[in-house]
Amino acid sequence: MLSGDIDYLDMSLWDVFKAPAGPAYIGSQLIDHRRGKTRLGVVGKILSAATAQECIDRGADTVLTGRGAILHSDFPAKVMADPNFESIALPVTRKYLRNEGLDPAFVDYMATG
Repeated sequence: MLSGDIDYLDMSLWDVFKAPAGPAYIGSQLIDHRRGKTRLGVVGKILSAATAQECIDRGADTVLTGRGAILHSDFPAKVMADPNFESIALPVTRKYLRNEGLDPAFVDYMATG
């Protein structure tokens, strides 16, 4: 029989510290609204070691990366090695993206956004 509980919640957001909609939530952030003991993974504008650490400090079990990993193929290693690491600022060149190992089709996609 199913309990209705979930094992893991992936909170993929544009910004991990986004405020929820609605007047009842003014002053709060989505990362703070986990219920129960569900494991939580978060992603959204995590571009520095400090931001990753803040996510862990606020209860995330897993910190996931999107743009950080696109801009730095070794993002996790950089974060672990340097607590002051911050991602390179956008925009970056196509050459930079190719040097990070992106496929040419993905480089083209990134150039359109």
